[in-house]
Amino acid sequence: MIVFRILAWLLLLAGIGIFGHAAVELLKTGAFEPVVFAQLWFSIDQSSQLGANHFLEQTFGADIQQSFLIPYFWGAAAYAVFLVPGVLLWMISRPRD
Repeated sequence: MIVFRILAWLLLLAGIGIFGHAAVELLKTGAFEPVVFAQLWFSIDQSSQLGANHFLEQTFGADIQQSFLIPYFWGAAAYAVFLVPGVLLWMISRPRD
């Protein structure tokens, strides 16, 4: 359980950091434009998104990838991709009284 708590905190910190980046841009330009997850991943490693697409296509099939993963997962705000699993892991792994 401690591993899940550490992972939850890391995901939460990453999500807050990416949201903070978008908030700073909001203060500078006046427009809230969060970084898209696919754009973030592609900027880290340009070949990683192509490899992930191939893996998802081989594992789940092209239909699921095209109809669900591409528009919703890759197109989601990067901070949400980190915050939602982080909050869920934190809630699951918190100490019970």
